[in-house]
Amino acid sequence: MSALPDLRQLPLRPRKEVRPNGVDSGVYCLDTQEKLKPCESSIIYQRNALPALPDEFDAAAKFMREQVRDDSFMGNLVPRKQCTFGPVKYKSYQLVSDRNTWPKLVSRVLDATVEFARQLGVESPEDYNAVHANFYPDGDASVQKHADDELVLVPDAPIFSYTYIENAASDGAREFTIWRMPKGADHIEGKGRLADITLYSGDLLVMQGEMQKYFQHSVEKKVTPVHPRLNFTVRKFVSRKEAMVRQRAA
Repeated sequence: MSALPDLRQLPLRPRKEVRPNGVDSGVYCLDTQEKLKPCESSIIYQRNALPALPDEFDAAAKFMREQVRDDSFMGNLVPRKQCTFGPVKYKSYQLVSDRNTWPKLVSRVLDATVEFARQLGVESPEDYNAVHANFYPDGDASVQKHADDELVLVPDAPIFSYTYIENAASDGAREFTIWRMPKGADHIEGKGRLADITLYSGDLLVMQGEMQKYFQHSVEKKVTPVHPRLNFTVRKFVSRKEAMVRQRAA
């Protein structure tokens, strides 16, 4: 595997370049008012930041298919599988705490995140301790728009999101859609959909600043047939008890 790219070398893109599809690697500000310097919400996009070997994808996909249970929501089967690799249970998702049982790709993603966080000067990069995995077997698998703002997540810690597609097939690429929050904010112009960013195998997207406060994101269904897809988001988790203590102290 090649060395990790240096995220510190990514160019800062003009705000107007946050546009549908075809984005280049760089740092994109989601706030649209130029008077905010630096911007409060942004993403980092690095094309092919951490590629995977075919057998690494196959092993991780096999684990998700065979070792992770199906979930339901409001009586309906969730059309994707998800679990959390780490020390803390996240919502009702299956927890895989023993790192010795993790697929190799999951461990590589976590280790790479610690290094990327060091590059970016993130406080306590070693506190990235969990990988939340989503397996999308086909185009019907999707996730509705939401924000990753749960109590057990360390507030304002960047979230690192990695995409992998079977055989690195380009027709498995899906759009990561960014939405402005319905309630809006003084420094966020416009409403609704902001951008669709096509994510290919090996791509890294980092959500940072106050993105989870002012924006939501989703992966929409795709009508045309697509290859299976894995998404790993690496986050800083704390126990629910610690999160409650933090909330009371705030």
